[in-house]
Amino acid sequence: MGFVNPQVVILPNGTAWTLRTAEPADAPQVLEHTKQVIGETDFLITTSEEITLTVDEERAWIQEHLDDPGSLLLIASAGSQVIGILSFRRESRARLSHHGSLGVSVQKAWHRQGIGRKMMETLLRWAEANPEIEKVCLEVFTTNEPAIRLYQSLGFQEEGRRRRHVKLGPNAYVDTLLMCKFVK
Repeated sequence: MGFVNPQVVILPNGTAWTLRTAEPADAPQVLEHTKQVIGETDFLITTSEEITLTVDEERAWIQEHLDDPGSLLLIASAGSQVIGILSFRRESRARLSHHGSLGVSVQKAWHRQGIGRKMMETLLRWAEANPEIEKVCLEVFTTNEPAIRLYQSLGFQEEGRRRRHVKLGPNAYVDTLLMCKFVK
C-alpha cells in the first residue's frame, strides 16, 4: 500500500493546502479535478470527451492504488477541493517491476505555487524508501517547458523523444519526452 503522512503547507499569502494519500471517499472530488484540469490545458493526452468514468469507477481506481504496494496516489487539497493529483504505478511484469510511471496535474489557479514540486518531492522520497522501486519515469509534452524545468530541477533526465507522438488536430502534432530518475 502506497501511503504518506499528511502534510499541511502554508503558502506565502497565508493560504493552506494539504498533501495526503487519496482515499476512496475522495472519488467525487478527484473526478471533478480531472475534468477541470483537462479543460484548462492542452498538455494532457486525454480529452474532455474521453472522461467517461463514474464515481464508482474512480473509487475503484483509488482503491487499486491503495492495494498495490508499488503504487501511490497523492492529492493536494484546499479545504474540500482537490487542486492537484499525482499518480504513480510500478510496472507489474517482473523484469520491469523495478520502475514505474507517474502522472501529475495541478489546477491552473494553483500553478507556480510549489504544489507540483511538493507532490514530486514526496513521491521521490516514498520511492527511495520503497525497496522495490529503483527508477521513476514520466512522459511530458515538449511544449510544456515549465514542467520540463521542474522535472530537470528534481534530477530527471531525458531518455528519449517520441516524435509527433500526440495529435492535437489536423496537421497539429507534439513530441513527448521520456524522462526518468534513478532513486537507487
